[in-house]
Amino acid sequence: MIIDWHILSDGNPAQYQEQARAFFGNVSGKYAGNPAMIYELCNEPNGSDVTWPVVKSYAESVIQEIRANDKNALILVGTPQWNQAETEAGKDLLKDAGNMMYTVHFYAATHKDQQRQDLSTAYDQKLPMFVSEFGITEASGNGALDEQSGQTWIDLLDQDKISRVAWATSDKDEASSIFRPGTNPDSPSLSDLTEWGQWLRKAYTGKDTSEEKDSQDTSGSSEKTAELKSGDNELEVSLRQSNTWNSDGMVFTQFDLTLTNHSDQPVTGWSEVLNFTKEVSIDQSWNGDISASGNTVTVKPGQYHATIQAGESVKDIGFIVKSDGMVEQK
Repeated sequence: MIIDWHILSDGNPAQYQEQARAFFGNVSGKYAGNPAMIYELCNEPNGSDVTWPVVKSYAESVIQEIRANDKNALILVGTPQWNQAETEAGKDLLKDAGNMMYTVHFYAATHKDQQRQDLSTAYDQKLPMFVSEFGITEASGNGALDEQSGQTWIDLLDQDKISRVAWATSDKDEASSIFRPGTNPDSPSLSDLTEWGQWLRKAYTGKDTSEEKDSQDTSGSSEKTAELKSGDNELEVSLRQSNTWNSDGMVFTQFDLTLTNHSDQPVTGWSEVLNFTKEVSIDQSWNGDISASGNTVTVKPGQYHATIQAGESVKDIGFIVKSDGMVEQK
């Protein structure tokens, strides 16, 4: 378990140094001797005035509090520029800190060759590193996934035997969430994985989620396929009912939409109208412009799917409808 002092917008960890000392002194005393506990001193130091000497001074102060309680606990120390200045730390290491590592963060659609070269340089400096946050979206946590850059990162980390933790085990409506919005936290299934979640699972296990049958009971789930014409082109549209639950007297039903362009031309300006057996309202939706009126749901492109290239499939559009009874597509 990583206990993280999660600075971000405040930038300079020294701003709350005394509070951090008190916090880590308290938790390291409570969990002293527990090898499962890892202490991350500052999430992402950033700002023009936040240099490595500033972060180093902060870390030395906080480490004293932890070491007073636990001589062997693993401590993670961030570096400036949102944990991307590891080469600066490699030139001026912390002294007498004991069991510790320096953290690196990356988002593969933003951080590419230069950041990978920096990591390799720090590795050559024999800097002990731990990737405590990564994804294959843009650094904002949104945007298109860059699977190729992501795989290049994974290959490099495997080569140098650097451990990593992915962001984020969440169902927030953003591209870096592993689960789709509305996922039941008590019983998540393979069908709840976002495109990023599916990629990550395959990267870790070698298993392609799209080719596996979900082991969770999906009784009541259904799938229908239709042809959607957009201009002179055709999309194959597949709608899957992946989850249903009751809450406060209402029935909530999750649908996942897959669109496949079988033509040899890009498709733009597409729109799909779905008809249901009961009147519905949209509770949540993701990766599309989705609205409901009566028994009808209209799906239009989101920011990232306005154009579907020839041969491409879009699999991360979905929505949850709310109704006063069980809902099926007509």
